Amino acid sequence: MAKNRNRNKPMGWLPKLVIGACALGTAGGVVYLSVDGKSNDLDREINDLKREYANEDNIYIHEDKLWKEMSENPEKLDFAIKQKGMAMGLPTPEQIIRIDAEGVPLPGQPSMKHYQKLISEYMVGR
Repeated sequence: MAKNRNRNKPMGWLPKLVIGACALGTAGGVVYLSVDGKSNDLDREINDLKREYANEDNIYIHEDKLWKEMSENPEKLDFAIKQKGMAMGLPTPEQIIRIDAEGVPLPGQPSMKHYQKLISEYMVGR
């Protein structure tokens, strides 16, 4: 029977180089796909946040426009207040407290007497 003499020969450098290149290419591909997937996730999240920000900005602009329209036309403001079922009117003199630049109430106001009376009644009840 003939001996197989090729079995004991050491492997040359070319097959090792090919195997190393394939392993390196596979590892690089896996890293690339992982980074690309994470990048796509972040891109999607950024786009969602941009869309949400634009929506909130549009809501703010819309509400600001409505407020400007109502504040320029008192009838529209009164209509909106009545439409919401609220009853509003101008304050009575007892409800107005005038203060100076330091935040101290000005003396001799009828509202201060009314306010002090309310405070004393509130403190007695405690």
